[in-house]
Amino acid sequence: MRLSKIGLILTIILIFLSGCWDSTELEDEFLVWGMGWDIAKDNPHLMTLTLGSPTTVEGAEEPFTTVSSTGHSVEEARMNSQVYIERDIELGHMRLLVISEEFAKKGIQKHLDSLGRNPNLSREVLIAVFKGKASELWDLKNCSNPLPVGYVVDLIKTNHKMARAASVTFRDFFESLSLEGKEPIASYLRLSKDKALVNAYAIAIFKEDKMVGTIQDVEVQVFKMIRGDVFSGRITVGEAIKAPDEQSITFAYRRGSRKIKSEVRNGKPYIYLQVELEGDISEYTSNAPVINDHNIEIAEKIIAERIKNELNKLIGKVQTDFKSDVFGFGEYFRAYHPTYWKSHTWEEEFPKAVVDVEVEVDIRRIGVES
Repeated sequence: MRLSKIGLILTIILIFLSGCWDSTELEDEFLVWGMGWDIAKDNPHLMTLTLGSPTTVEGAEEPFTTVSSTGHSVEEARMNSQVYIERDIELGHMRLLVISEEFAKKGIQKHLDSLGRNPNLSREVLIAVFKGKASELWDLKNCSNPLPVGYVVDLIKTNHKMARAASVTFRDFFESLSLEGKEPIASYLRLSKDKALVNAYAIAIFKEDKMVGTIQDVEVQVFKMIRGDVFSGRITVGEAIKAPDEQSITFAYRRGSRKIKSEVRNGKPYIYLQVELEGDISEYTSNAPVINDHNIEIAEKIIAERIKNELNKLIGKVQTDFKSDVFGFGEYFRAYHPTYWKSHTWEEEFPKAVVDVEVEVDIRRIGVES
């Protein structure tokens, strides 16, 4: 009986103690889905912060609402925007950070600090650089998704799976900033000519925290092969099979691997990159009859040669133009050649590194012929 009374008392106490005493209703919060950074129009020492949130007002004409303010830092600008918003600004639902190219070239690490300290911010927030004013992106109206943030996030993630975009999270960017031997990257976005759609087929290259350039189109695909991120995509080769009226062949690769080995020879860094791809023929525009084993073997060699050339061109471009090891080659020298690593500055050594590339292509299927 005594135990029953104690249990009853404890139950009553728990009833009165339960509940979220510090809870906040959704109606009382401004749920930020997207954030944009620009250099202030009238003062290059100030930043313009744009916050985007789904409209909560029933019957509103626009499904997305934005608020902009300026400040010397993200936190100051955010607090300055609060004077225009009747609800508390909440970053826990944020999905996308967009930084104008002009802003990214000045350096962004110090501005990431306040976001990094926010315990509510998801580390899966995507980071993208935008060609133009970041605030312009929130004005985008797309029939497939009325919310510009949702449209852009889905666009990046979908094209990332096909090796045509970079899906870079807050966590990815911070890790690359802190690692020795690997520089950060970010998605790079551009508006179409009619400013109705977004093109994500490019990557922003950083050196430390400053954007130094971009790689675009097929460079994105081979970049992902080097990084070992995604082995799923399509690449087209003209004159793949030597026939009188041959046009082109498209290779849809769906599996792959890459191996990297490092070596220090006569005090110079050498990198051996091996890429293997397996896939199918998704298009063959020749008027020649059925593709036979001999022609398949020829196609494999020519496709492999095309990819190898693209890999060499990209590596040379990054070494010469950007001098930024976004491939992460330096991590191999830091791990396997510590004596060399400690006695050299990789930032100076990377542009001089010799990279030997080998590519192997395996065509598994040729599809259904009509």
